[in-house]
Amino acid sequence: QPQYDIHSGHIVGAEALLRWRHPSYGMVPPDRFIPIAEVSGQIMDIDLWVLDQACQCLGKLTAKGITDFRLAVNASGTELSNPAYPDAVRSTLLRYDIPPHRFGIEITETAIVELDEVAQMTVRALKEIGVEIELDDFGTGYTSLSHLTNLQLDVLKIDRSYIMQLESNPKLVDSILQLADAFSLRVIAEGVETIEQLKLLQQKRCHMAQGFLLSKPITEEELIALLIDDSLAD
Repeated sequence: QPQYDIHSGHIVGAEALLRWRHPSYGMVPPDRFIPIAEVSGQIMDIDLWVLDQACQCLGKLTAKGITDFRLAVNASGTELSNPAYPDAVRSTLLRYDIPPHRFGIEITETAIVELDEVAQMTVRALKEIGVEIELDDFGTGYTSLSHLTNLQLDVLKIDRSYIMQLESNPKLVDSILQLADAFSLRVIAEGVETIEQLKLLQQKRCHMAQGFLLSKPITEEELIALLIDDSLAD
């Protein structure tokens, strides 16, 4: 799903979303198959496959001259507890010649709260590689200020539930933006679905946004075409 710079209107990144097109059941959402994959132990293979696909996509964009675009993938708690994950990320980036700063790894608030010592070391190792760490669904868990400091996050994503309340209760988003500014974090507003929400976020100096108002989730081919059109618009 593309992510837009709120002020320039240009696409600056995207979040890789996983969907399963099953021959009998149709489109299966991740909240149905990911828990099963975690229990069965297949989640690590899925995470590594998504990592490879995302880097392949960035490689294709680079070949077309699009080099100022970043792509983020979601890392499961299982993967964060895997000491070998940073090496897998490093080798995949090298395989496709992707600069680390163009790649982001999203972790949820829940995962941060539950991070054990191994997982915290994994996150620090990822930071040493140079990839960006994004805190997903902010506001839905119990992140403490110490987590924001110790993990050296780069991006904070405001959960869509807060964006839905933006017009009626803007103070919640105001507080999150002030907190992000204090920690020098870039902010992505998730679930932007109305013009009014987008205008308010622009006024509040939010950095980026994603949501159905701007673009629904699209295929890799559609993303490449969209980015080429966006670059030609300049």
